[in-house]
Formats: sequence, C-alpha cells, structure tokens
Amino acid sequence: MRKPVIFILLAMTLCAGIGAATATDYVIDPEHTSIHFRVGHFNFSQVQGSFNRIRGTFSFDPAKPGASKVHVVVNVGSIDTNHQARDEHMRDSSYFNVARFPEAVFRSTSVTVTGPRTGRLTGDLSIRDVTIPVTLEVKFNGVAPHPLRNEFARYRGVTVAGFSARTTISRTGFGMTNGPDEKGDKAELSIEVEGWQRR
Repeated sequence: MRKPVIFILLAMTLCAGIGAATATDYVIDPEHTSIHFRVGHFNFSQVQGSFNRIRGTFSFDPAKPGASKVHVVVNVGSIDTNHQARDEHMRDSSYFNVARFPEAVFRSTSVTVTGPRTGRLTGDLSIRDVTIPVTLEVKFNGVAPHPLRNEFARYRGVTVAGFSARTTISRTGFGMTNGPDEKGDKAELSIEVEGWQRR
C-alpha cells in the first residue's frame, strides 16, 4: 500500500510565508513520522495497520512552492497490523512480495496550493514493480525551532517542519489482486510527517 508515503508532504510550507526565499532541505524524523492505513475486511470491518520504517527528505521554497520536492522510502516489510500471521501473509508474493520488492518509493512531481495552509501534492508511487501517480491532500502544521532545543543538546540548532496528509489508493492497481472478496480494493492512507533542518 502506498507512502506512499507517504506519504510526503511538506510543500505546504509554501503557504506559510516563512523564512528566506530559498529552498530549505529537511530530513524526515522517523520517530515522529507515520503512515497508517485502513482496508476493508469483507464488509464487516476495516483492518488497520502501519509501516514502522520510513525515511526520506523534502525541500521547499516559500516563494516558489511549485519547486518543492519530496522523496519518501517505506520499508514495506515493516508492515504492522497487530497480527503476526497476517503481517507475514502481507509480506509474501501474494501482496507486497517483500523478497523481491522490499521498498515502496514516492517521488513528488507537482504541488498545487488550495488554501492558506493546504494543498495537493502529486507524485509517483512505486510498489512492487508498478508505478502509479497519486495525489495527497496536505495540511501544513507549522515550522519553528525545536521546542526542546534548550533542554536537550541534540535539538539545538534544529528547525522542525510538520505536515499531515491523506489519500486513497487501489491495492489491485499495484498488482495485489489476491483475496478479492475478503479484502477491499481501496486503502485509505493517513500520514504524519516531521522533518529536521539542522544549522
């Protein structure tokens, strides 16, 4: 499922009007970044899960939001649905085929501003051997010096930017066609991202 993550999502600082008019590069903080998903189980419930290993970078220029870039890599073998047997099944060749395709990758292609702190981030999501364009609805949450910079040395000189994003993808579009009656086709993704820029 997507990341797609991932989802990603920072170009929204575009709307914040902060900082100098030059692109700033951020490294995703994996401790405060998450990709959660929901997918139907027959018509009875929604199975929920997450991916626990995410890395990536993003950059943006508030004066030129269209030039913002996002690159996210998700270790799909880190899938966690709180059920070990199901997780192992999702890793096999019927679904993510982790042995051959251990990572899902998202690379942004464009950003469209939709409001003072919102926008649409479009990019190419690659899962297994399939690449499909996806669009995320993104909310810019803020950017500031790290709130704990005066308490912990590792946060000194660190600026944090945060974003939330949502999207829906088709699992069968990425070749995961197993279990058509049991598992829903649409997977809803909920993404939270924090990035660090260290001076």
